[in-house]
Amino acid sequence: MKTITMQWVVATVFVLGNGLAYADDVRVDEAFRLASDGIIKPFEGLNQTALEVRRGRIMDTELENNRGNYIYKVTILDSKGQEWEIKVDAVTGKVIEEEKDS
Repeated sequence: MKTITMQWVVATVFVLGNGLAYADDVRVDEAFRLASDGIIKPFEGLNQTALEVRRGRIMDTELENNRGNYIYKVTILDSKGQEWEIKVDAVTGKVIEEEKDS
């Protein structure tokens, strides 16, 4: 009985843990389709939103699908050489998070 209970606990933790960290990168062709279909905001606008939060040079961009929520992540290098990650809701265009990379 203890073995079955422990297996159930381990399986539950594994499933819940994976569900919390679930996010898939969206392929470039799929991202352009989503933008052209009007499902997400155009990338130029999302880039501009990120640059309004943190001035600098865009180093990298990613679009993630986190259970149907599209998050646009922009890595910006500021004038002091520090990297920042700006997360923008790709559907609404609102900034979700600004974080300095260590």
